[in-house]
Amino acid sequence: MMAKNSNNTIADAIRSALKELTPFFDELEGESDRAAAILACSCVENACGNILRSQFPHDIDDKVWKGIFGPGAPISDLTNKAKMIEAFGCFGLKTRRTIETIGTIRNKFAHDPGIRSFGHHSVREHCRSLGDNPVHPYKLKKNTLPEDVRANYISTARHLQQRLDRISYHEPDLDDPPLEPLP
Repeated sequence: MMAKNSNNTIADAIRSALKELTPFFDELEGESDRAAAILACSCVENACGNILRSQFPHDIDDKVWKGIFGPGAPISDLTNKAKMIEAFGCFGLKTRRTIETIGTIRNKFAHDPGIRSFGHHSVREHCRSLGDNPVHPYKLKKNTLPEDVRANYISTARHLQQRLDRISYHEPDLDDPPLEPLP
């Protein structure tokens, strides 16, 4: 068990990281739907990278790290990162699927020039399935406004990123009950 002083250091680091992210997510309000989808997903992907990094020795050479997790490497894409983290036991199938769906929505915006809004039927359907997530569940109706679909996507990414950050610090508690692996 970690000493209380060590827990305070971890808690302070997490609180500091969360303070830095709040302005980032607030800035997404002024971005296009395409930019918001891509940037929100990038936060989730960075948090996944931090978890993976925390599972390996701290002195691993950066070249080795980039050869495994860098661009074009075996575990460079979000889906493979999520599968690896699930294999480490940090979270379960529902969280992995949530991460994959966030990545799918990001990819739709990034790779299909015809998709420019969260109102697009394909994006809306993926966001509807994203509603059954373990960190920020929600329900979308057929007449849900595109801005509400967007808000749910961003909120899910934000809540997930915060939880993933806590996992990367191996944080057992922060004035909360002990963290269980996400489902």
